Amino acid sequence: MDPVQATLRKYLDELERTRSQLYESQAVSDQLRKEMNKWKSQALSGGGGFPASADHSFSSFGHQQLIDEARADIERLRKTVSTAASNEVTSDYASHADTAEEDGTSNDADELDEDDEYDQDVDDEQVFEEDSKGAVLRNDLADLQTEINIKERLIAELEQSDRRLAEVRLTYEKKLTELSAQIKKMEAERDKVLMEAEAKKSDKASQEQAKRIRDEYERKLADMRNEFRKLQMVEREHKRMQYEYAVAYYFRKRRDNLIRHLETKDKQREQFMKRTNEEINRLRKAQKEQMRQARSATSAHRMTPMRPTPARMARTPHARGQPPPEIAFSPKQAKMKWTFIEKRERRFVQAQDVQEREVVADQIEGCQLKLNYVQDQITEIQKAIVDVDGSKGLGKAALSPDGCFFH
Repeated sequence: MDPVQATLRKYLDELERTRSQLYESQAVSDQLRKEMNKWKSQALSGGGGFPASADHSFSSFGHQQLIDEARADIERLRKTVSTAASNEVTSDYASHADTAEEDGTSNDADELDEDDEYDQDVDDEQVFEEDSKGAVLRNDLADLQTEINIKERLIAELEQSDRRLAEVRLTYEKKLTELSAQIKKMEAERDKVLMEAEAKKSDKASQEQAKRIRDEYERKLADMRNEFRKLQMVEREHKRMQYEYAVAYYFRKRRDNLIRHLETKDKQREQFMKRTNEEINRLRKAQKEQMRQARSATSAHRMTPMRPTPARMARTPHARGQPPPEIAFSPKQAKMKWTFIEKRERRFVQAQDVQEREVVADQIEGCQLKLNYVQDQITEIQKAIVDVDGSKGLGKAALSPDGCFFH
């Protein structure tokens, strides 16, 4: 078998293996996407029916992490734009230089019209491909610049929203603290007044006065407790919204990681196919150049005005009409190429393992998020039970027949 054919066969086998790996990765990504949708539906169905919210970690969860990641993403996109622009200029210069060099080389070989036409078609096709790639690259650069502008506006809006949320949170916390202090102060004042009324002579007028004082304080305390409960409900609703935001942010982050993982695999596959095509074209050009040189040498030998001797004719295979000898296969070069392919394959497998570990880490983080939410639900329900028991105790104390206040 021809060395070029053997190399082509080897590259085709490698392409088939890469294609099968791509199909497997697509199947895995589809499965992960289904699991992500299932978990998202479970999280939304589990979090929608509870008025409680997440714990302190979720209450303090703000937009700062999202803003930092968006800024890092903008920096990465800017680097990508600058790199792509420089690569575009370099590739345009290289393509023009290669075209000029190949045109000059083709003009020197007038005796091989068929090969020159084929080379010209290949060159035209390569120029067309380079122009198409340049147009696609320019469109990608425009899209990246648009995405950068959108993300910058989103960052500004997120920072402004974060400041407003911080101000609202501080206001509600201040109101809750003040109202709680007022309730405690009024309860202490009520207890003091009732104790003074009980210390006096226990006649009917004093009992009615104590009852009237107690009812007045109970009415004020009830109003304060209602306002306090409203503020607590607002705070719980705020925490619940923050939890939903945290869940949505987690799934969005996982989706972005999965998309980035698939894009990386697709880019690696495209780079591998591009390198393979370049290697095949290089081998074809080298083989055609060797055949052209051999034919030129044969033509020059036939045009030489000398009469070959029988011994010379016996030694020269071209004079007998035989084709030129084939280029010897170099085991060293083949081994070097195969070693290079194996190294790239190992790097590809290692990168895939790292990305799979990141996916597993995201799954563990999601499970921990759900566990914290369930624990917070249990804590909130326990607090609600304690509040209900306390309210019942206060109601019984207010309705006691002897008119005394029980702690």
